[in-house]
Amino acid sequence: MILESTSPVGTTDRVEEVLKDEGVDTSKLYIAHCPKRVLPGQIMRELPENGRIVGGTIPQAKLKTVEGIEANIIKTAREVNNYKTEWVIEKIKNEALKFENKNGKRAKVACMGLAFKPDIDDLRESPALYITQRLISDGLDILAVEPNISKHNSLEIVDYEDAIKRADIVTFLVAHREFKSLGIQTNLDFCGVTK
Repeated sequence: MILESTSPVGTTDRVEEVLKDEGVDTSKLYIAHCPKRVLPGQIMRELPENGRIVGGTIPQAKLKTVEGIEANIIKTAREVNNYKTEWVIEKIKNEALKFENKNGKRAKVACMGLAFKPDIDDLRESPALYITQRLISDGLDILAVEPNISKHNSLEIVDYEDAIKRADIVTFLVAHREFKSLGIQTNLDFCGVTK
């Protein structure tokens, strides 16, 4: 049992006393405290920066609490990352559909950047690569752009200047330095190129 709140010193001991008074065998419980130490709206920045204070009624309670917090942070981070990727895919698909409805033809979408992070050629576990491949498998007309590689085994890599000329919609997935001076305005900038 984890009391995850800012509360007075001794609260976990008091909780244990109340449970015992109610007939609960607390020898099989891990009662611990771990007050929240983040400001609302700042959790993703502050979780790794702020230390966590963890304590319990017995030493094992503290260890179990730390294990639980670490597992929960990893699980939550995975959920956020997966949600963000799906959200990006839906935003791009919606823009392509709007274009098609307005113009009577399928949009040609330039996916700018496939690498795991800016200015590298490493595509392993890249959300941008996954997004691009999913858009293709969902039937969109995609121009795959990655200035740090010349070829890919399953995608035709298009030069970024050529892609901009040919694209109806430009979406920035990775903030490569080549993209920052292009001066393109798009509401599909998912990495801060246009800021």
